[in-house]
Amino acid sequence: AVVAALPLDRERGFGLAYRHSYERAPAEERFRARPGGGFALHSVRSPDPGVLDYYELEGTRRREGATWVLTLARPAAFATLDLAASAHGRRTLVAGRARSPLYPQRGAGHVQVAVEEAGG
Repeated sequence: AVVAALPLDRERGFGLAYRHSYERAPAEERFRARPGGGFALHSVRSPDPGVLDYYELEGTRRREGATWVLTLARPAAFATLDLAASAHGRRTLVAGRARSPLYPQRGAGHVQVAVEEAGG
């Protein structure tokens, strides 16, 4: 099993960064903690607007420098996030400046991400 612990900022949340399998471009999905547990996908970021098109999600688009940002009209809620582990997708959990790789390990076919907000 892959275990990663990163500080979770309630406002900024955390990201899941990877190279998009179809567009072959860097991408980052941004999540926020949900009251009562779990988390919600609220935006997708990439320098390639084709990555945003791929998701076919309703929302607003804007540019932040060289990056396109899609903010979802209705955030998608998750209790956990199951990821297929592959050498191609080399996903990284990102919270502020902290980064934790979620790469496949010998014998591990999937990675499960569960988020808990740090106690204040």
